[in-house]
Amino acid sequence: MKKILLIIMLSCELAHAAPNKARVEAYIKSVGGIENALKALEIGTSKTLPRIVDSETEVFSVIAFPRSIRYSNRLYNYEKSEIPDIRALRNTLFKKNSKYLCSSPVSKIYIKDNNVKYIYNFYSKSREFLFDYTVDKYKCNSINY
Repeated sequence: MKKILLIIMLSCELAHAAPNKARVEAYIKSVGGIENALKALEIGTSKTLPRIVDSETEVFSVIAFPRSIRYSNRLYNYEKSEIPDIRALRNTLFKKNSKYLCSSPVSKIYIKDNNVKYIYNFYSKSREFLFDYTVDKYKCNSINY
């Protein structure tokens, strides 16, 4: 019974602390604007890199720029010559990631309200450039998220 009560209490705290528009906007304001919020994201994320994010992908660099943040990723199982259709892979990853970014409470506010662009670069196992894509408010609006 104590475990169930603890789980319920933690769930309530997490739900209460979940990001919403007011909290995200207050955070951006508290750090001095969107540029500082992006820099804080870069610094915080960089401390955990490189990081394996799934069975194929490692994030090895995050850099904030004015109104944008760039994630550099490595597909650590593949060389460029081993990927039969790089364009199809790019399109698949773009659709998956843009769906998440355009609907996530925090990134949605960054993208739609603050005109932030998320830039993703992908490299092969040996860090040979494969492709990139950008998720911004125009792309989010065009896919209706």
